Amino acid sequence: MSTWMIEPRDPLVVRDGRPNQARSESATRAFPLPSTLAGAVRTRLGLGPDGVFARTSADELAALRAVAVRGPWLVEPDTGTFYAPAPADLALLGEGERRILDVLAPAPRAASAVMDEGLPGDLSPVSARRHESGCKPQDPPAFLRWDAFARWLVRPGPREGKEAEDLLRGAIDALPSESRLHVQVGAHETAEDGMLFEVEGLRFVHPRTRAPLALVVEVDDAAAAKIGSLHAGLAPMGGKRRLVRWARATQPLPEAPEAVLQGASLGAARSQVRVVLLTPGLFQDGWRPSLSERTPLGPGAGVTCVRLVAACVGRPLAVSGWDLAKQQPKRVRRAAPAGSVYWLELSGPQAARRAWVERAWAQATSDAEEDRRDGFGIAAIGNVLEEGGAT
Repeated sequence: MSTWMIEPRDPLVVRDGRPNQARSESATRAFPLPSTLAGAVRTRLGLGPDGVFARTSADELAALRAVAVRGPWLVEPDTGTFYAPAPADLALLGEGERRILDVLAPAPRAASAVMDEGLPGDLSPVSARRHESGCKPQDPPAFLRWDAFARWLVRPGPREGKEAEDLLRGAIDALPSESRLHVQVGAHETAEDGMLFEVEGLRFVHPRTRAPLALVVEVDDAAAAKIGSLHAGLAPMGGKRRLVRWARATQPLPEAPEAVLQGASLGAARSQVRVVLLTPGLFQDGWRPSLSERTPLGPGAGVTCVRLVAACVGRPLAVSGWDLAKQQPKRVRRAAPAGSVYWLELSGPQAARRAWVERAWAQATSDAEEDRRDGFGIAAIGNVLEEGGAT
């Protein structure tokens, strides 16, 4: 596997897919989809010596689709600081300048029996663990610094004062966007009267510090070598052929915290873990992963059973794209958004549960193999909040 950094030099246009009919503006996504990065990698692999895409036969396209891409990860190139989407079980409360962090967790068994009888299967409802009078819910940041995210993985729980501010320090509320006005050019290379339209793009800079940001992806070298090679340099990406710079990444990808590996092996026969999606996940049952033996979150290697205990999933994300082989749009599917949290119960020996976390960490966990190759459903693993409030 090789790791590549893609640093947008211009505002990156990653449209939300809605048609422009009866609209003069083109909205952008808040963050590129994994398939956007997978498409960029495979397009670069398929370029001929003249810079034109040349891998157009059925076998070549199949070889390109077989190249697995893991990402994207948001990183600050100058410092090597990674960022992760804010977990859905993190709640932000505010009153004036005071900010409090609360944690959402499955309700204790005694309370869950009376809270909601409409949940599917034997899932537990998720509720806040702390109630502050006068504190209003606020929108949490879009991204946390990785060190803060890792602390939340290890110890989810209420925080206030300096501890809360430290966790939120350097967080990114949203990537800034930039709009540019364009005009449609007619057949005679002149502007068409009244045909103005606006294009919005993402500016990859930290909104507070103005430090440049970039995307990091990991590429399967063995599969890539069968069809082409990646190389550093400038290239267009996304809509309007905005320029990005490709370079080998020197920062290693984040690893699973040792405290999470130890937490998964607590208990003689079973333990619980949290799975946080770092990229949107595509599952056959919509928001719910299948947990079969064919997926990274399923049982195996000594773990005899994996059971879904609870879930905290945001609004679905519409995912589509362009099928190069069929020359038509792909069907629209709904993905569980990045930051979604799943509580799982693992059954098996202690060493097997630790190995399960090591195996599932930073792997794509979507149900279909093709979606996993595109990078959908990359997972981070964390500890759970125990009944009574301790982790």
